[in-house]
Amino acid sequence: MSKSYVIIPVLALGAFGYFYHGFVEEDHARQTTRRLAEKQQRDTKLAAETAARKKALDDALAAQNARKKARETREAAERARADKRAAAIDARDKSFRENEKLTRQKSRLQREIAVEDTALAALAADQKTADSESSFLQKYTAAATQNTAALQALLDKIVALERAAAEYAAAERARAAAAKNKD
Repeated sequence: MSKSYVIIPVLALGAFGYFYHGFVEEDHARQTTRRLAEKQQRDTKLAAETAARKKALDDALAAQNARKKARETREAAERARADKRAAAIDARDKSFRENEKLTRQKSRLQREIAVEDTALAALAADQKTADSESSFLQKYTAAATQNTAALQALLDKIVALERAAAEYAAAERARAAAAKNKD
């Protein structure tokens, strides 16, 4: 019995080892196949995720570029509108300054016109006075000339009368002397 206790367990152990070894190889082949399938599935999934990420990244970059172009377009439009507004404000300010300048010039010219009108009125008054003086002087000169002529005529008459009086006095003296001589 002693050999049967050793042989049977060794044979059973050999059979177990034979079946176990076959099972292990089969299990190893199954696990290797499963690992390869899982790895292939993971690689496929990873490739799909990578492709999806790449597509998402490309889409995101395209969207970012589109937003960037839209933003640049908006900014260019905003700059153009701001430049246009600034130009309009500058034109308005320039127009306002020009209007103020013209208003000041108008006020200055109106003041000058008032001063010149006053001077013109004074000159007109001076002209009127000068005209009236000239008219007076012409009348006075004409009257003085007439008076001079009248006085000259009067002087001539006086001289003629004095001569006549002197001749008369001489004639009277000569008559008186002749009468005295006759006596």
